[in-house]
Parts: sequence; structure tokens; C-alpha cells
Amino acid sequence: MKTLFINLLLCLSLTINAQFQEHIINSINYDVHSIVLADVDGDYDNDLIVSGGTHNQLKWFENFDGLGNFNTVHAIVESPYEINGNFISISDVDADNDIDILVTISEMDDGEIRTYNNTNGFGDFDLLSTSMNTSGSLSPIVIADIDGDSHNDWVSSVSLSQFNDAKVSWFENSGNGTVTEQIIENLYLCSLQLTDLDNDNDIDLVGIKLYGSGQNELFWYENIDGLGDFSVKHTIQINTNFDYLSKILAADINNDGNMDIISSYGNIISWFENDGQGNFGFGNIINNENFTKTHVFSADLDNDGNVDILTTGNNASVTYFKNDGLGNFNKYVIIDNMYQNHSPIFAIDINGDNKLDIVSSSSVNGKLAWYENLGSLSVHQNNTIDFSIYPNPSKGIINIKSDMNISHIKVYNQLGALVLSIQNKYQIDISSLSPGIYFIKVIDDDGSAVTKKIIKK
Repeated sequence: MKTLFINLLLCLSLTINAQFQEHIINSINYDVHSIVLADVDGDYDNDLIVSGGTHNQLKWFENFDGLGNFNTVHAIVESPYEINGNFISISDVDADNDIDILVTISEMDDGEIRTYNNTNGFGDFDLLSTSMNTSGSLSPIVIADIDGDSHNDWVSSVSLSQFNDAKVSWFENSGNGTVTEQIIENLYLCSLQLTDLDNDNDIDLVGIKLYGSGQNELFWYENIDGLGDFSVKHTIQINTNFDYLSKILAADINNDGNMDIISSYGNIISWFENDGQGNFGFGNIINNENFTKTHVFSADLDNDGNVDILTTGNNASVTYFKNDGLGNFNKYVIIDNMYQNHSPIFAIDINGDNKLDIVSSSSVNGKLAWYENLGSLSVHQNNTIDFSIYPNPSKGIINIKSDMNISHIKVYNQLGALVLSIQNKYQIDISSLSPGIYFIKVIDDDGSAVTKKIIKK
């Protein structure tokens, strides 16, 4: 019944192009393979990191004024190898409070994971280390503190080739960016995510496993000791339609505090509800049309506290699926007839107005652009209840001064993901978070909430 209701809602497809204003970043005549945004140069705004192009470049565009004027380009590396799409990740890997870059590069099936160190915190990069040399196809890189030592580790996978076995591995970070590979299992995951699925305060691993026999599977590894022992697996769905273009995301879709799973394959986007212990029901179909959505991204696009879904694909559009907070979605077309297959997409606040903007590219139309979100702020942002926070920016403790009787304090990253949550306190420790921009939501006893921006130094 729930799936039927979702499908009925999808019939009410609307166009909201007018809510987004296009800003050209760069005219291009090549495919941009990957897009990530973060504060590269330590000036508390979001810069743009891209890969691709004629010379297989990895480079970053400086958000010069914090308002989305990307008029300075910084080259990181040009490679004779192809820098694979979707395979850029960012993290502070060497604990020096700046953003480093991890990228998967390959020529045909011969490749490796490289880590580029932000040497001075201002966006000058040098090669720090290389991990997972391979002759097979590599999966994306996902990053989190797997073993609870406050250092960011990462996970990737490699397919079977004539020179190596398939494997999925996590890379234990010593704290300075050098890693030790820990092989989890000899199989290939084409898409993966790190998140806490069973609410035991450690990081689990979820992925799509591809078999040569076609018995492809969505499942998760339980981090059973909190130290990276992924020896227990749990099946979510067996689906022969999963393939190399399939994607998964982790997000709390229905606002119950549990991380659910979004999957995209073929012409179907669906989400799987988590009961809080890592048990999942049947997939709830969000979209089922006669085209393939090759990229998906989850973010709270309209500031209503609910995780929405953005997609691009070979219907030549950017599409927005608005979540009502219970996992029911309405479809809106944001941008029409502009994008080729495999267009990367990212959503983040580019101009500092507390609204998520969109970045994507199209070699067909020859442009890399960002789309300014002109929509009004939600009731959460306009609430008359107020509080003050200090110090801001901060490296650790943030104090909260308010006449409210505080019930909960929640901290979200720029993608709308919950990263910290505490009860009945007037301060919060953000020292465990990576440097960057976050949003702190203070909730009173009546359920009223106010959100403000904070900066972790």
C-alpha cells in the first residue's frame, strides 16, 4: 500500500526551474567525472574540486568571495591515466585540520588510490601516499573513523582481474595519513557507504556485491567489535538487476533516528527502512520510469528538516524528489534538457545563505555550473525562538545561551546528515568533527526548533 501511495504521488510531477538561478563556473568541452565541494583553503566557504577533462585533470576552483564566484582555478595533478568518475573523496587524513583529497585513478583496469595532502591548509597539494594498487576496476572511496581512534580511515574495493583477486578492504589510518590495508573479504562492491546501521555507536559498511552468476546483492557488514572486525554480514536485498552503475546512499529518510538505505539501479530508485537494529524491510519505490538515473545525491534541499533526493541521468534533467518526512516523495524537475549520461551532481551551500545550492556539469552543453537556490527559508529557519552560541568558530566546546528549556541539541553536516546529538545540555563538544561548516539545531521542550550555522576550526 505504501509503495502504491508513493507511485500516486509521483504522478504529480512539477517543474520548479524558477527557484534555481544558473551561474556558469567554466565552459568545458569534456566530461567532468566527479564533483565534490569543501572548504579547501580554510576561509570558511565551499570551494569546488573536479576531475576529468582532456588531460585527466584533478583541480579545484576557488570560491573567491564566498558568494559563488569561482574565478581562480588551481591544478592539483594531470595524469596519463583516467581519473575515474565518482571516485573523489575528501577528509582530514593527517590530523592537521585541513581538507585532503583521495582519488582513484586508472588506465583501463590498472589503477590505484592516491592521497593528496593539503600541505599548508590553503589548497597547495602534494602526493602523500598510494594505496590499493590494482589491475581491476576500483570502487568509490568512503571515509569514516572505523576503529574508534579519532583518525579517518577509508574503504574501497577492486574487481577480479587476471592479476588480482576481487577484494573489499579498509585502510587503517595511523593518524598521519599512512595506512595499513585490512582485507574484509574477497569480493567486489561496486558501491558502498559507511554508517552506523545498528545504533551501537560504531561504523558499519553497506555495499552492492556483484557476482558473475548474476546473484547480485545489497547487504551490510557489521562492525562487531567497533575496531573494524567486519566478519558478520546481513542481507538487505538480492537483486539480479544491480550492475556497475548501481548506487547506494545512507540517510535517515523517515526521521526516526535510524539510518536507512537508498538504492538506484536501472530505472528504479527505492529506499529500505531500518528498524534501528539493521533489519530492513522491502524496498519502497520512489521512482520507476523509462530512463536510467545514473547519479543520486541526498540532501535537505528545502530546509524543512527532511532528507530529499537529487538525481541526474539519461533523461537529460536534474530531478528533485521532495520527502514529506515519512518517506513519501513528490517529483520536481529542476533543470531540463541539459545533461548527458553520468553527469555528477552535488548539493551544498555555496553563497552562505543557509540554503543548499546544486552543482553539476554537461559536456553536451559545454558548461560546469552551479544553480543558486532562491527558495524561501523554511519555518525552522524563521522561528522567533532564539539562542546564542560561543565561541564560533570553535575547535571543541560550543556553549549555548538561551531562555529555552533545551530538550535536544543536534548537529548536522552540510548535506543534512546528523553527526552529533545530545540531550538536556547547554554545551556540545565538536572536537571529533572534521573542520568545516555545520548546522546546530536547538530543540525546546515543546518541540520548537531553531537552527544556526557553526564553524569547526
